[in-house]
Amino acid sequence: YPATEYIVPAHESNFYLAENHGGVANKPRAICLHTPEEPADDYESTPVYFSQPNRFASTHYYADSDGDIYQMVPERHAAIANGLLGKPLPSWADPNTSLNWQTLSIEIEGYAATIDQTCVRLGPQWNSIVRWVRNRTARYGIPLDRAHVMGHYQLANNRSDPGRLDIDAIVADALQLEEEDDMPQILAQYAKSIPW
Repeated sequence: YPATEYIVPAHESNFYLAENHGGVANKPRAICLHTPEEPADDYESTPVYFSQPNRFASTHYYADSDGDIYQMVPERHAAIANGLLGKPLPSWADPNTSLNWQTLSIEIEGYAATIDQTCVRLGPQWNSIVRWVRNRTARYGIPLDRAHVMGHYQLANNRSDPGRLDIDAIVADALQLEEEDDMPQILAQYAKSIPW
């Protein structure tokens, strides 16, 4: 993602390598939004947590409360984030492979119960998430709608995140951005090669 501020690699025990998946890379068909259940403060504990071995969970990206974007898992690999539990398979999903191989995930610093108070509409964190959603859906040809921009709770009945985050408004703002932005020029300006 061109606007990534920080790269904090997750430990390899916490995500699935494409090389161990028959060389088949992640093919994102949807985006899943999460909250890590950590304070919206100046200490980013999620990147530290996933950088430690044997957590058996991860995320591709993390949006801190200041609006900085961190990347932890390369997009070609599968973050361990989106298991299906007690919910129907989404209409966009390939039933022959894990949802982890069909999604991009982002953790949004804060708590599910209060995310609407800490990630306020048009604030720095909100704006970063909207731009990230807009950019990643465009990059992978993912439809920019609520069927393809999901909350974790829509995939697992033991999850409530991202709680009170207004995903409908995230999608609406990303669609508005889509009309206003000229993304090809932005991508060309910020395009860079990440070694992994």
